[in-house]
Amino acid sequence: MAESQDTFAKTCGACGRPLAGPVNFCPYCGSKISLGDEKRVTFEPHDSEIEPPQTSTFNITASSGPNGRISPESSAVGKGSSLTVTVIPDAGYRIGTISIDGKPLDPVPSYTFETIDANHSIEASFSRLTFTIIYRKDGKEHDRFSVEYGSGKIIPIITPDGYQLKDVLFDGLSQGIMDYCRFEGVTSNHVVEALFEKLPRIIDDGKEEKKEDGKRSVGKGTWVTVIGVVVLLLAVVAFYFFGKPKQAEVEVVSTPGGAEVMLDGKLAGKTPLVLKGIAVGRHALEFSKKGRRQTLLEIELTAGRNPDIKADLPKQEPPKLPTIPPPTSPPEVKPVTPPAKPEDKPIEKPIETPIEARIEEAIDLYDNQQYAEAAGKLKAILEVVPNNALAKFYLKRSLDAGK
Repeated sequence: MAESQDTFAKTCGACGRPLAGPVNFCPYCGSKISLGDEKRVTFEPHDSEIEPPQTSTFNITASSGPNGRISPESSAVGKGSSLTVTVIPDAGYRIGTISIDGKPLDPVPSYTFETIDANHSIEASFSRLTFTIIYRKDGKEHDRFSVEYGSGKIIPIITPDGYQLKDVLFDGLSQGIMDYCRFEGVTSNHVVEALFEKLPRIIDDGKEEKKEDGKRSVGKGTWVTVIGVVVLLLAVVAFYFFGKPKQAEVEVVSTPGGAEVMLDGKLAGKTPLVLKGIAVGRHALEFSKKGRRQTLLEIELTAGRNPDIKADLPKQEPPKLPTIPPPTSPPEVKPVTPPAKPEDKPIEKPIETPIEARIEEAIDLYDNQQYAEAAGKLKAILEVVPNNALAKFYLKRSLDAGK
């Protein structure tokens, strides 16, 4: 840089621009420079500096984890302009985290970059949607369950001693009296409420002793007390001689193993598992394992050792986004082949429906009060698997209901 503002230089005779020193050609217009073009010029020192080119476009880079996307994925925008990006989770998922240029931001469905003058980035992650099922007893919360999107849950309705079930409300709507409440394909929060009422009490109004004609008589309440004591003694003697009520035992396994088992809504352990000391009767089993679809079973246990219970947990496929069909093209003309001879035609075997699916069809018929059809399907199932407790249970209920 020159110390004085007055500098001797050449100027281009064609374009008149100042030149920094003796050159043969003008760097601006390319004209040839001659010595006759040299003259005294005055210019400021900064006039000889060439400013670097200014950036006119910037990049907005978007990246997302699995189970969702960001639209648009990346864009080149002009300086000073704005761009809005949208964060879109897949079905059954929600926005987990969002960060702009590495700084965390509250999860929002969209974000706008305003007056852009630099490169920017946006990142997003997604998490599974979960819903809450609240179980109440007579208006008070008794328990709550967290259920993933699209899965199911069985909530047993247990009546406390001294009470009887009056009604069951599902999201405020009466469902009548039932032993359990079953949810499948959950996509929202729910509230189940069981209403109970006390059993009627026997009022003993004859406890006082009465005197008639100078004689002492025993009241009605005294006789009730005596009878109660005798019944209690008989119960103690029966318990002493015949032992405790019989209990059930059953082994549960799953494919694959290591699945969590819930018995009547309570965690019992992981498969393979032997359940002991279970009350005889009907129970609900839930099998769950990460990456597998939840399996729900209803079982009927008898005293002693019961047949093993096996549950298959199929893989949980991620929800698929709708795809746009490709444009239609003219139909392809294929050569016509002569039909095969009758003796050469392969015999098609009917596709057998799994036992579990056939039992579910029978239960749906039972729930729709088609008892005869349900009984017929269940009898056919028991011919294949005679020891299936769930099929036996619903066959008995179908036959009883059809009478």
